[in-house]
Amino acid sequence: MTTYKLHSSPFHAALSMLLAHGTSMRRRLARASWEAAARRTLAGLDDATLRDLGLDRSEIRSVVAEAFGDAAPSRLRLSRWPREMP
Repeated sequence: MTTYKLHSSPFHAALSMLLAHGTSMRRRLARASWEAAARRTLAGLDDATLRDLGLDRSEIRSVVAEAFGDAAPSRLRLSRWPREMP
């Protein structure tokens, strides 16, 4: 039975690390692209629509940061139906 090492040479180890870094970089770039698209989409809405959504134009960056997990949620989420009082 033959056993194989994870990396047979320093070259293969370096190549593996480079590929892993490239994958990580692609993920970060994709995420940044999605965040930018979300900001552009919200910024493209008129003030009345933003108000209907419960947002002010000045909150767009913060809302997107919360949506993507870059900031702790800070907005009060209101339920459509009131809770029953005990």
